[in-house]
Amino acid sequence: MPNRLADNIARGEKDSLAYLSCIAELVCSRYEIDTETARGRGLPINHCSPCMAKAFPKRTQSSNPKVDSYLEREEKWQREMTALRKLALQTGMAEEFKWGHPCYTLNGANVVLIHGFKDYCALLFMKGALMRDTHRVLIQQTENVQAARHLRFQSPSDVRRLSAIIGEYLEEAMAIEQAGLQVVKKKTSEYPVPEEFAATLRTNKKLREAFAQLTPGRQRAYLFYFAQAKQSATRNRRIEQCTPDILALRGLNEVDAKRAS
Repeated sequence: MPNRLADNIARGEKDSLAYLSCIAELVCSRYEIDTETARGRGLPINHCSPCMAKAFPKRTQSSNPKVDSYLEREEKWQREMTALRKLALQTGMAEEFKWGHPCYTLNGANVVLIHGFKDYCALLFMKGALMRDTHRVLIQQTENVQAARHLRFQSPSDVRRLSAIIGEYLEEAMAIEQAGLQVVKKKTSEYPVPEEFAATLRTNKKLREAFAQLTPGRQRAYLFYFAQAKQSATRNRRIEQCTPDILALRGLNEVDAKRAS
């Protein structure tokens, strides 16, 4: 440890510019000091100053081999996803592979997902609706999505440009999960049922029974899809097109294994 740092600690100058300068020396010299060792040396590691964060960064979480394989196969968004993965791992969250995508969890709870789409890749914050979004960069994918929010990227430069914001939002998402906050979701009964669909359910017992067996999320997706149409004829056409899927207990736009083969 540099003598200036030891001298400053001895003199109790833990908040002085000289002390902070010594912390910077530690960083520049690439001292590897973990939290407990730092506290043992009298450093105010519990203070949340930017200097403390820079001097003692969080340990990077171990990577998941399944995510390694996924990124090796990814063609369109490999560079963007790799950069996002690095930022997510720096938070200390556990890296898992769920729903075919890299997922980052805190104490077993899903916090954020890295997801690729046709025109962009994204960080999908599971409880994004609870985030303050101070930089106004989060996107609600559709009006039917209640909890999750996207932070989208179309190039590696997007990730670099927003890296500070990404780190800030990851920390906020972790804090929300740590606090046990939950998104209050609308019940299916609160969604309006288009008259055309209500009339169909009244006259079609099999469809009524099948719709009742769908999960609330699938029911909401159908109701929202039908209600989106401005014309009655369009609503009726959508209902007719979706009837086979509802009878098969499939969600909107879902494809079962038999049809996919």
